[in-house]
Amino acid sequence: EIPDAAPLVAATVAAAAAALAALAGAMVVGALPLAPAPAALLALLLSVGMLASAVLVPLTAPLPNGGLGLLADLSGSARPIADALQSTGTALVAVAVLLVLAVVTLDRADL
Repeated sequence: EIPDAAPLVAATVAAAAAALAALAGAMVVGALPLAPAPAALLALLLSVGMLASAVLVPLTAPLPNGGLGLLADLSGSARPIADALQSTGTALVAVAVLLVLAVVTLDRADL
C-alpha cells in the first residue's frame, strides 16, 4: 500500500514558507544602514537562529518555523496536515510583515 503523500507535501510547503520567513528577516537586516560585514553576520545569525529553533523547540504552536519541526517528526504528529497549514499561514504572514518592514527601511535609507 502506498502511503498518503499529502502530509509530506503539506509539511514540505510549510518548511519552504519557514525558509522564506528566514530570508525575509535577513532582507530586513540587509536593509538596515550597517556596514556590509556586520549586516551579513547579523542576517546569518538571524536566519540560522530562526531555522535552528524549529528543530530544537518542539512544535507546540503554529510558529512560522514550525514546518521544519513538523517535517523532522512527521510520523509522530497527530495532525500533520492541519499543523502544516497553520505553520504555513503563520510563516507567510511573517514574510509579508518582514517584507513590508524591509521596503519601509529601504525607503528611508540614503542610497
